[in-house]
Amino acid sequence: MSEVIEFFNFTIQPKLKSTKEYFEATLYQLESKFTETTPFTDSFSIMIKKSFLITTYSILEQELSIFTKLIQMKSTSNIKIDDLKHRGIYRDYIYLTKVIGFKLESDINWRKIQVYNRIRNYFVHEPRNVLSQMEVKKLSNSKVPYIKFKKESNDKDRYVLTEIDSNLIIDFLTTIEMFLKELFIEAYKKEYFK
Repeated sequence: MSEVIEFFNFTIQPKLKSTKEYFEATLYQLESKFTETTPFTDSFSIMIKKSFLITTYSILEQELSIFTKLIQMKSTSNIKIDDLKHRGIYRDYIYLTKVIGFKLESDINWRKIQVYNRIRNYFVHEPRNVLSQMEVKKLSNSKVPYIKFKKESNDKDRYVLTEIDSNLIIDFLTTIEMFLKELFIEAYKKEYFK
């Protein structure tokens, strides 16, 4: 099993680590240059953090897709990834867990990734700045509590994004690392890596 961990540490972990280091350096520069709170700095900070989350999500998509295709190539299953109706990370996860039979020790990382998926989709596809309370609960909850919304003055169900905590990116990178490492270990246990 140490070979699998070593392989993971040489292939995927450097990409996650360099993204984390780049984010921290960018954040440090941002905070040292913009010490006052103004609408511009707030929105610029949020924009940078959105960008890093989207980039980090792309890393997850790419690495999970490569991993799943590798498992498919070594699998004896007649069902192929493209046979599934789902797309993206959901298709890969369903292929690994339902078709191949991967059993992860915990589903906490996958559940967090699902929240990050909703956050990423909101950042990429949702042009609205105002959300309902139900939408806010899907994006900021106990699993991923790093996004802050503020209720608009007199309206009962209108919330606007006010802050993205830097820990959002760090937690997402850590979650991806733990999730992918779990998959590598499960592949080793099922003898896909010898």
